[in-house]
Amino acid sequence: MTLSVNVEYAGSCRESIKFYEQVFTLRELKTYEEFPDAAAFNLNEEGRAMIWKATLDVKINGAATLASIDMSDSIISAMQLQPVGGMCSVVPPTVCLSCPDENFRSEIKAKLQNKEQTDSMSLLGFFHQNSGVHGINLLEEDPADNGGLSGAFHYFAFNGYCASVVDYYSKSFDLTPVHIQLYKNSPHANEINGAGGDKIYSAIFHFPHNDGFYALKIKDTLDSAIKNTNSYRTDIPTQSHCGGNPVFTLRDNNPEYLTKTFAKLAEGVCAKMNKPITTEANGLLHGSLIDSFGICWEFRGV
Repeated sequence: MTLSVNVEYAGSCRESIKFYEQVFTLRELKTYEEFPDAAAFNLNEEGRAMIWKATLDVKINGAATLASIDMSDSIISAMQLQPVGGMCSVVPPTVCLSCPDENFRSEIKAKLQNKEQTDSMSLLGFFHQNSGVHGINLLEEDPADNGGLSGAFHYFAFNGYCASVVDYYSKSFDLTPVHIQLYKNSPHANEINGAGGDKIYSAIFHFPHNDGFYALKIKDTLDSAIKNTNSYRTDIPTQSHCGGNPVFTLRDNNPEYLTKTFAKLAEGVCAKMNKPITTEANGLLHGSLIDSFGICWEFRGV
């Protein structure tokens, strides 16, 4: 099983890969020259040279958990129907680097905060590319904030309803969180009174892969814990819950697991079907939906 987050660019994917390859590992790269329908889409030489699909692995030395980023240029940019440059993805994904080695973290920041390539900042352990040109947010954390777990985690936060998300994902993916910490037991405990302390400061799921794991970390925002608020509503479009739709791809060689998990996610009160999971011409499963909490999932057989 693999878990990756998707980032789409408007013709600048190769530049972004070069930027992140300074610190992450490029596992796969294919251009639109290898795209089966390149001729049907009338792609010229420039369009065929754009990135059809590429994968970067985010790893921390000695850690069993990792995160992966699927990167591509949009088919529209390959057809040259939009200006080249920047991201197409609405929500820049966030990857959490939970690492006890301060020298390692400093080395990553030094490389990614190259002022000649991007406008960057570092604030309370959060550093990212403000310009959006490369479009991946990196969150630096101490393993103590993650139950002592080190590694790279996919990450996103909710406004007061993370407990419902934990329950939903536990049932849908048939996984039990390997770590849960509440705000009342967190470094922010002194800022929070009453029931807000029961909001989730950190919940981590491990998706098994060979001898390691892909990790997903979710939490409630600090503001929702301080104010003890829950902004989840069933009467608004699903895509409004996260201010956009981060897109994740789950790949597995077990058709039964993919089909069952997809069906459970689709049962969510606000889930929205994009494409029912079916077997495609290549003999592999593919389906797409937005879950009840605004996260888009692509399911693919391998």
